Amino acid sequence: MRCTIQTTCVAALISLSCPTSTLAQWAQQSLTLESGWNSVYLDVDPSPTEADELFEGLPIESVWMRCEGHRVGRPADGVDPSEDLASVAQADTGWCVWFPPHSPQHVVNSLRVVRGGRAYLIDASAPATLSVRGRPDTSVTQWQAGYNLAGFHVVEEAASAPTFSEYLQPSSTHHDAAIYKVNPDGTLSLVQEPESGRIASGKAYWVESESNTTYDGPIRIDRSSLRCVDLAPGIAEHRIQIENLRTRKGDVSIAFQPPLTGDGVEEAGRTPLLHLDAAAQEDSPFPGQWHPLNDTMLSLDATGQPGAVRTVRLAVNRKDLADRETDYAEDGYYHGLICVEDSSGYRRCLDVRTRGEDQTGLWVGDVTVTDVESLTTPGEGTETASPFTFRIIIHKSADGTYSLLRSVVLLWLDDGGGEGSHVLVTPGCEELLDGQSIAPRLSAPNFSFDGTVGLVGNFDTGLVAMITLPPDHPLDPYRHVYHPEHAYGFAGGIERTLIFVFDGDGGGDPEWGATALGGTYIEDITGLHREMIRVSGRFEIRKVSPVASLCGS
Repeated sequence: MRCTIQTTCVAALISLSCPTSTLAQWAQQSLTLESGWNSVYLDVDPSPTEADELFEGLPIESVWMRCEGHRVGRPADGVDPSEDLASVAQADTGWCVWFPPHSPQHVVNSLRVVRGGRAYLIDASAPATLSVRGRPDTSVTQWQAGYNLAGFHVVEEAASAPTFSEYLQPSSTHHDAAIYKVNPDGTLSLVQEPESGRIASGKAYWVESESNTTYDGPIRIDRSSLRCVDLAPGIAEHRIQIENLRTRKGDVSIAFQPPLTGDGVEEAGRTPLLHLDAAAQEDSPFPGQWHPLNDTMLSLDATGQPGAVRTVRLAVNRKDLADRETDYAEDGYYHGLICVEDSSGYRRCLDVRTRGEDQTGLWVGDVTVTDVESLTTPGEGTETASPFTFRIIIHKSADGTYSLLRSVVLLWLDDGGGEGSHVLVTPGCEELLDGQSIAPRLSAPNFSFDGTVGLVGNFDTGLVAMITLPPDHPLDPYRHVYHPEHAYGFAGGIERTLIFVFDGDGGGDPEWGATALGGTYIEDITGLHREMIRVSGRFEIRKVSPVASLCGS
């Protein structure tokens, strides 16, 4: 097979839906190479991708890949695939090849980049182990009419792997397909009993296909999830659609696998992933509950039945993730794997991308007052005839300072050079609005203070604010422009003490503590009556802006 390559091809780069660092590594695949010819299948997109670096130091004489990349074509017309591998390759010039730097043929290398989701023929001069780390392959197998050099998504345990017939049964173009194994001496051996012969993980085979088709295994996963289970900040949940293509019922498990450290060891701890229980299926009238994702099992009906397709709804407890001292990857995100495995030995892993959400920024919500303390019987609350709702605006700065705002403008401040930044403008710096374009304004008219009011405490223990209206304040409720005795309010003015007591978990809301908060609201009012008046109710706030400072400071 050591022949001169007559054609040159360039491997195309794969575009990723989830932006990731090329140096981050999440999955590992170890391939055992025998002395002689090896047919391997990569289900990991390697890092590094350069062939010279990936194969450095290994006893490899050459590596061959079909030039079509993932669309592996058949051997040349007129070539019997049962012949030795050298004859097949020499008769078909559609190969990309890599020779080591010490080889005289290195100058004709056309395979320079190694990608996952492809089958390779490796000629090794001695036994070795090829270890590949990187992101899980995201491609779907494309079959062409004729013979294809292809691999399969199966478990590593040989005894648990599916047979060829089990794996290919749902594909109409692979019925009675001829399947050949590659031997170390370069010859091909026909798989005589595909009903009992089990697929080897990481191996590639010559497989016959009746026509051009797309088939990636007996379990179908939606393309969006194959590209990435994206739970970046701002994405509340991700839905994985899983379909059973078999003609019989089967079970599928979904489990989280932590990412790898630089030395290939799993990182300690788990990303706090959550899943919505079965009660929250789309056809169920009952609300579901979010639970930690351990090993979740789904029972899928046979293809064509209503239960053959299921949707798994995933989220991340962002507060838990933010509270952990987690080392993110170089792209600023935490990665892991969601592995989908069925009871017959199919297995495919999906990349997870997520990050904790910082509580710093602008929060806006509503208070709903539902109870007022009785003036005749102090200590007892009376339910209001109807709820009273008003807006609240809270800001948490980068240094942990909390402020209650009466109004704020979300302004894009252009620096004049085509760039700029968002600024939160409060009454103390309204000059920033001069000459700027229209910007959204938020206000809380239930409050009468000027500027901002400091809040004591934090989002974990609770917040307290005190607002004082002096007797001469225009909004003092005892002042009346048409009554001379009410030119000023009562001596001492009016004081409002606002208390926000936060709930612990928000009822299982995965965004709780990161982009959503709420709890019990209490307000004590003095100056309206000889006795203090206490009102109470509930409040909820949502994070609307990550800007960590007011007035652009």
